[in-house]
Amino acid sequence: RTANCFLDKGNISGALQMMQQSLEMAPNQEVLRPMIEVIKAKRPKIAFFCGMGNDTKFLKDIVDFASRHYPVKCFEGTSLEEMQKLMEWSDISWFEWCTDMPAKASRLDKKCKIIIRLHRFEAYEEWPSQVNWNNVDKLILVGNTPVKAALLKQVPDLEQRTSLAIIPNGIDLNRFSFIERPRGKNIACIGYLNMR
Repeated sequence: RTANCFLDKGNISGALQMMQQSLEMAPNQEVLRPMIEVIKAKRPKIAFFCGMGNDTKFLKDIVDFASRHYPVKCFEGTSLEEMQKLMEWSDISWFEWCTDMPAKASRLDKKCKIIIRLHRFEAYEEWPSQVNWNNVDKLILVGNTPVKAALLKQVPDLEQRTSLAIIPNGIDLNRFSFIERPRGKNIACIGYLNMR
């Protein structure tokens, strides 16, 4: 009933969240699952494309989250035609890694919003200069201002051609349980210890 109130007010997101919370509290409510799928179908469709040999380690949590809230498909093809077909299906196409895949996609006829998430190393490669940034709606930089500076050396007018955001890599802290330890010389490291 609460979800219906949200729907009556046009708040699809609120209705979906209410039904999912209800299902989490009482997982045996099987009747909610098809209702959730119907509501998700009214939301924007998201296609995920992963370059770098389908290195999805940075994308998994994002796809899992989006799949709970939106209709989602992940690109599994190899051809430009297959990529274009999935972009035509989607309202938003998310490209993980700024490599040859988003460079090619940005040169196709624009059918959807395009988001590119650039990690660190791509800013020092040739790919950003090959992207048609006028067709990209949002560029997300993972990292810090040196990554942005390196990118702007390659594409000086980037901020005039697309919207830019810098965010850190997300970490799901629920995956790690804290263990109380006695005072000592223990060191914890999350991530890679390497020279940059």
